[in-house]
Amino acid sequence: MNRLKYLFNFFINYKNILLKVIYYEVLYSFKYLELPFFYIKIHKNSKFETDSVPCLYYYLYEISKFINKKKIKKITDLGSGFGRLTNFLARETKAKIVGIESDKEIFNKAIKIKARNVKLINENFLNLNFKNYRSECFIMVDPLKHPKDTIKIQKKIIDANKGKKGSFYLIMINIDNKLINKKFKKIKLNSHQDAKKRSIIFLYC
Repeated sequence: MNRLKYLFNFFINYKNILLKVIYYEVLYSFKYLELPFFYIKIHKNSKFETDSVPCLYYYLYEISKFINKKKIKKITDLGSGFGRLTNFLARETKAKIVGIESDKEIFNKAIKIKARNVKLINENFLNLNFKNYRSECFIMVDPLKHPKDTIKIQKKIIDANKGKKGSFYLIMINIDNKLINKKFKKIKLNSHQDAKKRSIIFLYC
C-alpha cells in the first residue's frame, strides 16, 4: 500500500465521519507540527505486522478522554510505530507511556521524536512476558496480520494479570469484534461504517 493508495482508502473508510476526522487531523498536526503522511511504512516482507500508518487524531482524542476519566497511570502501546499515539497520550494525559515496536528502522526514527514521559522498547511484542509490564491499559491499533496472533496477545495479557487487584483495560482500534476474548467486557464502542472493524473498542477485565 503506497501513500496514494493509503490516502484513497482513508477517504473511503472514514467517509461517514470525514469532517470530524479532518478537523482533528488539522488541529493536532498544526499543534504538534506533524506531517502525517511522512510517517508510513509498508511491511511487504513481514509475516506478522500490518503496514505502519498513523492512528487518527480523532481516535486519539477519544482515547485520551477515556484515560483521563479513568485516571489511568500507565499505558503500554503494542506496535507503537513512529509514536503518534505514545506522543499524543504523553502530552494529553498524565499517564506514563511505554511503546513496544519490533521494526528497528521505525523504532530508531521514533526515538528521535518521542515526547517526554515516553519509554520506547525495540522488541517483538508477540514474545513479550506481559508479567513484566504492570500497565493498567494496553492499546492495539490493528498491528497484526493474522487473527490467531490477535487472539494470542489477548490471552497473554489476561494470563499475566490473573490475581492482580482491580481491573485492567484493553483498547483495540480497527480490529474485528469477533476476535475479542470473551473474558473482556465492553465499556464503550465508537464505530462508523463497518461496526465489525472500523471502530474503537474500550474493554476491561
